[in-house]
Amino acid sequence: HEALIQGNVRTHRFSTVWEQGYACFRSKDRTSSAECRSCAHWEHCLGGALHTWDFAEQRQRACPHRLLEKARHA
Repeated sequence: HEALIQGNVRTHRFSTVWEQGYACFRSKDRTSSAECRSCAHWEHCLGGALHTWDFAEQRQRACPHRLLEKARHA
């Protein structure tokens, strides 16, 4: 996905790409939606991972907490 491209080490120094890119990965709000921010478990999962993020809808495709709870009760 285009939003995940943070630079090109073939055209820029690795240190430049590393230091100036990846801000979205370092932010604790990287995968936060209104639903996630209001969840009591937010501090544990921080909204899940980018590979489960729906960039078009700006929300998680699946809630990590709910998935774990469902598996625990199965």
